[in-house]
Amino acid sequence: MATFKKLIPQNREITLAFGTILFCICSWSVRAFLYKVPSFLLYMDVGEIGSVFAYMMAFALLESLLVQFVMIIPAMFLPGKWFREGFSYKAFLVIIVAAVSSIYYQDSLTYTYSGSRTILIWLGLTFLAMVILVILSILIKPLPRILSIIVDQFNIFLYIYGSIGVISLVVVLYRLIV
Repeated sequence: MATFKKLIPQNREITLAFGTILFCICSWSVRAFLYKVPSFLLYMDVGEIGSVFAYMMAFALLESLLVQFVMIIPAMFLPGKWFREGFSYKAFLVIIVAAVSSIYYQDSLTYTYSGSRTILIWLGLTFLAMVILVILSILIKPLPRILSIIVDQFNIFLYIYGSIGVISLVVVLYRLIV
């Protein structure tokens, strides 16, 4: 058990990274919900709209947990200096690059499907950008301190979106049971 504990990042680092993940995923879900509210008002009452919001936020919480798990796996298997040490700010870089890439690519898919080759190139460039930024965060000495300050600010979203997500998950489970 002690060996396993050495492989995963510190709890504080994991918590800080989770705040960033919640910010990206839940903010995108809230944006999507607000975009659809005018059409919901045409055929739903307030309770049904609240239920849709609860489902969206519960799914966003579960998606955030999945992303967090996926972020911890490389930290366990890569050498400590590469990803485990300073996990919060390195995960922040990876998450922000992935979020910006996803948003940009989703907007480009609005009108046409660009093909699997384009998607693979896009994924490769995104992964390359992630790797380069993590390497730069290791090489440039003041960068980890600056990124850690930014990541600390995202921690508030852990309490805001985390609470909304847990309440939403309880509402969804209640609706499924009753």
